[in-house]
Amino acid sequence: MGLCIGRILRRQEFSPAVQAYLKVHQIRAANIPNALLDKHSGTVKQLYFAKTITDIQQVQLNETIARLCDSMGKCERIKNTVFPKSYSLLVHTLIYVFAAILPFGLEDSQLTVEIVMTILIPTLFIAIEKTAIIMQDPFENTPVDTPMTSLAQTIEINLLEMVGETDVPVKPQNDSYYEM
Repeated sequence: MGLCIGRILRRQEFSPAVQAYLKVHQIRAANIPNALLDKHSGTVKQLYFAKTITDIQQVQLNETIARLCDSMGKCERIKNTVFPKSYSLLVHTLIYVFAAILPFGLEDSQLTVEIVMTILIPTLFIAIEKTAIIMQDPFENTPVDTPMTSLAQTIEINLLEMVGETDVPVKPQNDSYYEM
């Protein structure tokens, strides 16, 4: 499920394993992750009626599915939020106007300090603006993004350990960037 929503948010194709699962279970929908949650909910219902799980377990599983659905919706809203070009243009223009008038506001007695401040302060503002632009879409699979694949792998490992699986995959180390 986590890998599925991660691929949707990154606008990537599903892995062959996910495609095979969708084909076997005949899952076709505009929103595949939501269809999977619906299928999970149906499975929980079947397990409850078959008396495989208790009332408490059913409630807990349904609450977990509801939280997953809420989280998925939040991620999709973040992904689909459009930042107007005018916002970026306005911030960019204000930085350059500030950089142009900054030297007139500094004291002329220390020319070296004035030159350093005139270069350093606008450079910091430009760096902050560039960082904001990079962070506008946290699902593009770059080093500064939300590590969706890593989070999904951790959840998968935790779930497999919780159900007593002995063949639990080892989480691969990511050497391409720092992961918090």
